[in-house]
Amino acid sequence: GLMDYGVSRIYSPEDGRQLGLEGMIADMLERSDFSTIPEDYAPDAARLVPENVGHVAQSITWIEENLERPKLIRKALSDLPENPEVPVVGLTGTGGAGKSCLTDEIVRRFLLEFPEKHIAVVSVDPSKRKSGGALLGDRLRMNAVNSPRVFMRSLATRRSHLATSEALQHTIRLLRAARYDLVLVETSGIGQGDDAITEVADISLYVTTREYGAPSQLEKLEMLDVADIIVLNKFDRPGAEDALSEIRKQFKRNREAWDADADTLPVVPTIASQFADAGVDQLWERLSGILNKRFASSFTASEPKLGFDGLPYRSPPIPPERQGYLAEVAAAVRGYHSSSEVTSSKVRLVQQLEAASAQ
Repeated sequence: GLMDYGVSRIYSPEDGRQLGLEGMIADMLERSDFSTIPEDYAPDAARLVPENVGHVAQSITWIEENLERPKLIRKALSDLPENPEVPVVGLTGTGGAGKSCLTDEIVRRFLLEFPEKHIAVVSVDPSKRKSGGALLGDRLRMNAVNSPRVFMRSLATRRSHLATSEALQHTIRLLRAARYDLVLVETSGIGQGDDAITEVADISLYVTTREYGAPSQLEKLEMLDVADIIVLNKFDRPGAEDALSEIRKQFKRNREAWDADADTLPVVPTIASQFADAGVDQLWERLSGILNKRFASSFTASEPKLGFDGLPYRSPPIPPERQGYLAEVAAAVRGYHSSSEVTSSKVRLVQQLEAASAQ
C-alpha cells in the first residue's frame, strides 16, 4: 500500500539477508541520486522571500550542485539585492559544547520576542575523509525550528579539515537577498586556531565548556581573540565557576582590558539544556545589544533574572541543604547494621555457651 503512495522501496528482513546493510544503503543512494531542481533553474529575486520556503531551499540546492561553476553562481547572485543590513551571527566552538542546543534556544527567544520576524539557520556539519559522508544531525537537537517563520538548512563541509562549507558564503548571500531578519550560522566543531567563522559572519559567538583542560590551553584559542561574545555553556557542571574566572582573565589578557569589570566582559555563562535559563536570556540581551549598535536594528530582550551572584541559577540534582542530610541517613543505616551485627554475635555466643553447659 505504501508503495502506491509514492514510497519507492520498503526493505524487508529478506532484503537485509540478501543485500546486507551496505547493499541496502547502496540501493537507497542509487535511487535518490537525481537532481531535485530543473536543469535551467536560476534563483528569482521576485520569488526569493522568506514565505516561499521551496524557492529558497531549491536555490541553495542549485548553489551546491553548481559549485564547480563559480562564475555562473556569482552572475546569478549579482542580480539579487544585497541587503547588507541583514545581520549574520555565527556560532562556533568545540564539538559537544552544545552549539545546536544554544542555537535552538536563541531561535526560541527570537520567535517569542518578535511574532512577525523571520529567521534562517544554517548548520554546517563535517564530512568524513574516509567515507565522504556527513551526519547533518543538528536537527535532532533543535525543537524550535518547526515554526513556519524559521528556515533551517544543513550543509556538509565537503572538506574534511575545515569548519565551513564552500557553499556557505553563497548561501548567506542568498538568505540576505531573501531579506530574513536574522541569519544564524552554526559551524562544525573546531579545534584550536580556527577562526573561519569570522570570514562569513558579522558577529561571532564562541561556545565552550569547562572541559578545555589547563588554563594554558586558553592561550591557544584563536576565537578568544576575535569572538564578540564567549559563551561558557553547561555551566551546571562542577568546576564551571573556576572556568568562568579563567576565561575572563584570559579575555582581559588578550584584549588588554585590565580594568574591565567582570560583569561587563562579553563572557556569558549559560545552561542551554535548562528551560528558560537566565544565562541564555543574558546572552540574547548582549547579542541584541550588539546587533542594534552595528545594524541599527530594533531587536529587544527582556531583563534576565540572574541570581544574587550575577550568574544564572544552577539547580544541582541534590539541593545543598539535602546533601548532608543524605550522608546522615546513609551513616545512620550503616551504624544500625554494624551495631546489629555486634548484638547478634553476642546473642549467638550466649546461646552456644548455654548449649555447651547443658551438654
